[in-house]
Amino acid sequence: MGLDMFLTKRRPNEGRDEAIEIGYWRKNYRLAERISSILYENGENDNCNYKEITIDICLEMIDFAAEQLETKDYFESGRPNWYSDECWALTIEKFFKAMYAIDEGYIVEYHNWY
Repeated sequence: MGLDMFLTKRRPNEGRDEAIEIGYWRKNYRLAERISSILYENGENDNCNYKEITIDICLEMIDFAAEQLETKDYFESGRPNWYSDECWALTIEKFFKAMYAIDEGYIVEYHNWY
């Protein structure tokens, strides 16, 4: 058990079974909390619920990941976060890929599974 998070892209005329993965994270609770606060009114993750990502959300997540890189604050609730500079740099890269996909006409969606 754990938290798996996915960022996928698909053409508007394609179903989710044809989506291409552009981002994956495992047990990054800090990222999950942040994106949930943006995507869901109550700030709670909806398990397996797909939410469309916009360019504005990508920019907000890129800023968040850059802040994590800058502050080097990798601790949550007194326990180390598994994620290093490399993880946050890759998070920035994944959300840039999402922005490019949106610009190319794809639907980009986030969902998690736990």
